[in-house]
Amino acid sequence: MSQEAGEIVKKLTSILGEKYVTASLPDLIAYSCDISPEPRVLPDVVVRPKTTEEVAEILKEANKTKKPVVPRGAGTCPAGFIKYQKNAIVVDMTRMDEIIDINEKEMTVTVECGVTWGKLYYELRKKGWRVGSYGPGSALSATVGGALSHHSLAYGCAKYGSVSENVTSLEVVLPTGAIINTGSGAYPHAKKAQRYGIGPDLTGLFLGEGGAFGIKTKATMMIHPFPEAVRFLCYEAENLKQLLDATYEVSKTRIPSDILGFNPWLNNALGEAGFKSLLGKDYTLHVVIEAPNDKVADAQAEYVDNAAKKTGVKEVGAEWLKFFYYPRFAEWWPRTSPKGKRWYAWCNKIPIYDYLRTHELIEELFNKYKDECEKYQLEPYDVMYFVVDWNTVDALLLVYAWDDVPGAREVVRKMWREGFERFVAEGGIHYWLGSAVGELVARNWASEYRETLRAIKKVLDPNGILIPGMLLLT
Repeated sequence: MSQEAGEIVKKLTSILGEKYVTASLPDLIAYSCDISPEPRVLPDVVVRPKTTEEVAEILKEANKTKKPVVPRGAGTCPAGFIKYQKNAIVVDMTRMDEIIDINEKEMTVTVECGVTWGKLYYELRKKGWRVGSYGPGSALSATVGGALSHHSLAYGCAKYGSVSENVTSLEVVLPTGAIINTGSGAYPHAKKAQRYGIGPDLTGLFLGEGGAFGIKTKATMMIHPFPEAVRFLCYEAENLKQLLDATYEVSKTRIPSDILGFNPWLNNALGEAGFKSLLGKDYTLHVVIEAPNDKVADAQAEYVDNAAKKTGVKEVGAEWLKFFYYPRFAEWWPRTSPKGKRWYAWCNKIPIYDYLRTHELIEELFNKYKDECEKYQLEPYDVMYFVVDWNTVDALLLVYAWDDVPGAREVVRKMWREGFERFVAEGGIHYWLGSAVGELVARNWASEYRETLRAIKKVLDPNGILIPGMLLLT
């Protein structure tokens, strides 16, 4: 440990106590990676604050020496954040995991941003409530703050949009250590129930920016009654075009909470796992309809069913939705292959019919690397998509790889970066931003947009300590 690092450890220990500050090598190694294919990077020190005030003191101390600070949730996002950890203080937010208030009268929930979506889901459900869009695929372990930093999406996003669209107010520690509240929480006489109405949408500045503008410590979100009745619909399409036609017609109804399109590999993988109605199917569409009672649910299901079937798709069994996806929240996500290989993914949001081009792009990429995939035992797939906020789909494309095959990770990393470049060039919108994706996106910004964000970053972070390099803002 350098003398500088030793001094900062002493200062941080005086703030947090010895138990919650570490610079030991085994601990640093544990924080040196996420689930991206990016190389490991050791931070200088890891801290685990419990309060907003402790986060503020950490940032104030870092400003004195211009020490880089990188906030971290559960490390479940494949964004490649670890690059920014070099010589940094990593702020592990997972001790700040309290559900502060489930306010049924105001129909909001206020949480600390280190809480997981899984914990939030189950605690709300006990009281008969839910947030609209409740977390990414890794929701059982992913933190609220991490997901809000990336406009994450998955469950409920067809009806409610990304997780960010559920937020009414944030508590944020700015890079200087100042603490602010956004939305109606900025107005001392108002409840934190509204995002808009007292001035510009400052809440949005701290959503989807990868944590570059401040450390989110608390979030207030809208909640909705948990549905009394649920209907599940599943359809087989003859080809990808028909699948997208059905997706489009179903999305136009604005009724389903979840709409998913599956490609051949995932249908067969789930079919072989026991969901026989999917076995041998090439393209399938999966629809969840939530309603306050059976009468409404039946009427809505009939309406959606008519919209889907006018495209020629055929109804098949919805056992996977009914018995696995819906009742076993966030358990199904394919983080490993059936053989146990590790999961590396691309994601990008595109208008529904643009998925055809994305499918072509991924086939071109996989064909280009066909020989290397065979050599290094890589398995690439165009797997599925979620419908997002009714008019776009989030394409999930992935490669499975053995971690212990020499050279495999380097090939995956090369494919991963090239894939993102192809998608951006065709207008793909990437919502989880880190070293690879975030910098690529930033290089494609219009110059006026870039300079505006850089000016904001300079005002909020005059010493450039919070995730330096993130989005190429410093």
